Amino acid sequence: RANCLLIAFLVVSAMPHLRSTSSQVARMARAIERGYLLPKPCGSSFVLVETPVAARVADIARSLEVHRKHEFLVGTHFHHVSRATVAASTLVHPAQLHADAAVHRCGNSARHRRWLPFEVSYHAAAALSGSSTASRRADACSDSEFTPCSAAD
Repeated sequence: RANCLLIAFLVVSAMPHLRSTSSQVARMARAIERGYLLPKPCGSSFVLVETPVAARVADIARSLEVHRKHEFLVGTHFHHVSRATVAASTLVHPAQLHADAAVHRCGNSARHRRWLPFEVSYHAAAALSGSSTASRRADACSDSEFTPCSAAD
């Protein structure tokens, strides 16, 4: 099997409009030397999701990491993030606790921000209810009230 892979690599690299094997190796070495390619940190994993979801998944993951840290500090499982944070409050510096709370707010925002613009979801709710003017629900607020935590959404 290794021979098949080697042959396939040589065939692919000999194709026109592709770099030679030696220039591919040199290019890879330069990328590593300049810090463009980094090894995956030990004990971490990458999650494959659609691009629009990726930034939100990162915010949720950071919140889960803080929740896990608080559970290990306290030595007890907590279903709710807020309870784990309160339990860890005597063991964590107040400034760090404030930063952890901000991470949790970003995680919650990532979970609950709307995907559709308000106008689209409002009109869809009106169409589903059968009325021309659907009453605005408390959770159907405009996105201007929320500040996204991730750079892209």
